[in-house]
Amino acid sequence: MTSLLRDINLCMFTHASCWCMLNTGFVDSVSQKSSHNDVLNRLADMGDEPDRRKMLERLFAFMEERGTPIVAVPTISKIPVDLFRLYHIVKDFGGMVEASWLFQCLLVK
Repeated sequence: MTSLLRDINLCMFTHASCWCMLNTGFVDSVSQKSSHNDVLNRLADMGDEPDRRKMLERLFAFMEERGTPIVAVPTISKIPVDLFRLYHIVKDFGGMVEASWLFQCLLVK
């Protein structure tokens, strides 16, 4: 599970250039923050996979534990990012390094 969260974390935060303008939801303004349950519910409602909610709850707990809670639904160019789907896409490519390499190759072509 730690590697799953590490891959998502590395993918989202260290390779922001590959994922364009990823807004991870870490905002300082209290007025922009949503409740933990609201954000979790919105992300969980993006699909109907049986393990979606459980994975998102573990991700939220991990991010809370490290002091960087997810307080808004992440977006790219104002479009909500499905973190569950993003994780599985990156995983299918073989992890963050391979997905980043592939993305960079596609940009060059």
